[in-house]
Amino acid sequence: MGSQAARKFADAVSRVQLIRDTATDKRLRPLARDKARILLHASLAGYVASWEAYLEWLVREFFQITADPLTTNFHAIHSLLRDHSTESLNQFNTPHADNARNLLIEYTGFDPYPVWIWPARHLNGVQVRERLAEILKVRHSFAHGFAMPSYTWNTSTTGQARLTWDILSMTEKFFSNLVRRTDVGMRAHVQTTYGRVLY
Repeated sequence: MGSQAARKFADAVSRVQLIRDTATDKRLRPLARDKARILLHASLAGYVASWEAYLEWLVREFFQITADPLTTNFHAIHSLLRDHSTESLNQFNTPHADNARNLLIEYTGFDPYPVWIWPARHLNGVQVRERLAEILKVRHSFAHGFAMPSYTWNTSTTGQARLTWDILSMTEKFFSNLVRRTDVGMRAHVQTTYGRVLY
């Protein structure tokens, strides 16, 4: 079933898919190459924004599920930490691996690094964190007008860095895998540490 945060992520991704699919919709041909490229860039930005929002929603959901107002001492500390998290969530805007991990550890006690792997693509934890960093660098490049960096997953056979429907589909699967694995890990963490069912 997954967390509410994961369901919101899925809803956000479904909206990004509309943008991605519009860029390559043959019924809209001839769509100017520049317009298609803008839509593909917007799609990548949308996937990154959905990942960032998922992390923020998950932290908020964690505080809702673990609240225990009948245990006064716990409730006082829990409320203090929840209130402190609000400022950090408002300032959270670069969801690379270290920032995401630090956010989760600091406010939930859950370390996601052990679960951030992608077996379907044979990526271990280090490779997943590197791929996340690369995706964010690509997003940063067009957001700030720089040349797009070239990586194995976004480079054509002629050596050109680019975004395509297939690349964005892979990016969606990448983030969906991260969300699914984070959800499973957080659920186990909450059940083990707090004796609560997160979702």
